[in-house]
Amino acid sequence: MKKAQHKQDHKMGDRCLILVDIENLVGSGRCTENDVSAVKEQISEMISIEESDQVIVGASHKMNAFNAGMAWREARLVFKNGKDGADLALLETMGEGVANRFGKVVIASGDGAFQPYAEHLQRAGVKVTIIARRDHLSHALMGKATKIIAFPSERFLAPDHGPLLPAA
Repeated sequence: MKKAQHKQDHKMGDRCLILVDIENLVGSGRCTENDVSAVKEQISEMISIEESDQVIVGASHKMNAFNAGMAWREARLVFKNGKDGADLALLETMGEGVANRFGKVVIASGDGAFQPYAEHLQRAGVKVTIIARRDHLSHALMGKATKIIAFPSERFLAPDHGPLLPAA
C-alpha cells in the first residue's frame, strides 16, 4: 500500500490496527533494539501510521519484547514464550472486537497462523493489508489480503549479529 493511499483511507475515518510479528520481520529469534528500530523505520516508510492507529508488537520472549519496547515506545507490547509465541500473543489480542473498532488491519507477518483471522476480518468488511518478506509469505495468508506489501528480504541485524544476509 502506498503511503498516499493509506493517508486517503484515514480521511475516510477508519482507524487502523497494525500487528507486528517482530521476529518474523527481523528474520531472527533474537531481536536487538537496533533491529526493531530498523523494522519500525521501514514500516513507517511503507505506510503512514496516524495518531489514531494502534500498533501492537508481538515477540516470543521477554528480551525481544523489551528491545521492541525500547525502540517502539508508542506500541503496545505482547509476548508469549516459546515456538510461535509472537503469533499466539498477537492472535490473543484479536478477541477484543477488532472488526467493530477498526476499518483496516495491517498484519506485518507472513505466517499462515494469521490466515483464519484475516479471512474473518475480510468477511466483516475490514480491509486487510499484509506486510511480509517475500520468502516468508504463506500462500494461504496471501489469498486473504486486500493488499500485500513486500518487506525487504534482508535481515535487519545489529553489528553483533554479523553481516547482512541476502534472501534465500
